[in-house]
Amino acid sequence: MDRAFLVTVLPEILDQERALAELRRVLKPGGVLSITEEFSDPDYPFLFETVRRVEAAGFRLERRMGNWWVYTVNFCKA
Repeated sequence: MDRAFLVTVLPEILDQERALAELRRVLKPGGVLSITEEFSDPDYPFLFETVRRVEAAGFRLERRMGNWWVYTVNFCKA
């Protein structure tokens, strides 16, 4: 896959490490994982939590967009 989008879904996944590992596996080299979260979601993770979790799964932060209320972060396979 070239790109995967997770929009207000990562906190809903019980085994996030496994899900991120699978996303890393199926993304082609240079593929992008794009994650969007919004504060209105009851399971809203702060930006630093999302970055820490996704980088620990072998991704590299490429771009941050948005603000405290709604953010999108793009990661590439490290």
